Amino acid sequence: AAGGILAPGAGGVGTLTVAALVLEAGAVYRWDYAAADSDAAHAAGDLTLPAEGFTLHVVRLAPGALRLCVLFTYGGSYAGPDAVPVTAAGDASAAYRTLHDAENKRILLEAVQTGTLLTLK
Repeated sequence: AAGGILAPGAGGVGTLTVAALVLEAGAVYRWDYAAADSDAAHAAGDLTLPAEGFTLHVVRLAPGALRLCVLFTYGGSYAGPDAVPVTAAGDASAAYRTLHDAENKRILLEAVQTGTLLTLK
């Protein structure tokens, strides 16, 4: 629902499994991660994500660098963009992008390095 909150883990890392999942624009995904694990939402059927994006409220449970993580998995079909816009909030110290892995039916999250690249000669 628009303005709704999706929170797979109850105060820790967890997986929420539902029959189908529709995330609307304005929704917040409260996403917990630790060094070796992270929250995930699994739709046994179809997954729909908004082209306008959603807010990812990042909750870091333990020190460690963010790696390529699974945000969503689905068993049916996917409706949404290959790269869903994400607005980071919470413990977010980086920019993030999503990647649609159609072969494995999942949406991945990757931290994007920001800053200035310098070449010294």
